[in-house]
Amino acid sequence: MEKVTENGQVHRVAIALLLYLRTHPYAKDNVEGIASWWVNEHRALVQKSLSLLVMQGVIKEERALYSLSDELRNDVMGTRFNVLVRDLQSFDDSRN
Repeated sequence: MEKVTENGQVHRVAIALLLYLRTHPYAKDNVEGIASWWVNEHRALVQKSLSLLVMQGVIKEERALYSLSDELRNDVMGTRFNVLVRDLQSFDDSRN
């Protein structure tokens, strides 16, 4: 049950990160800054969420700074962005 709860938290934070980046598509920060300023969450949870989004090609990591991928930045109000948020939400909903 703990793993399901953790996955839900990771997806919740991933959604928060995507929504932050939708509003601030050129934002770039390290894990500590993202945890403190973007989403106000624990660093470990933010790191797991960032890893998930990097693995999906949504966020890029350059020299320990994370930012929206160039492809998604060009489509921040478009279909792919909305599909990513919806998929993360539906995954979280299916675990409850």
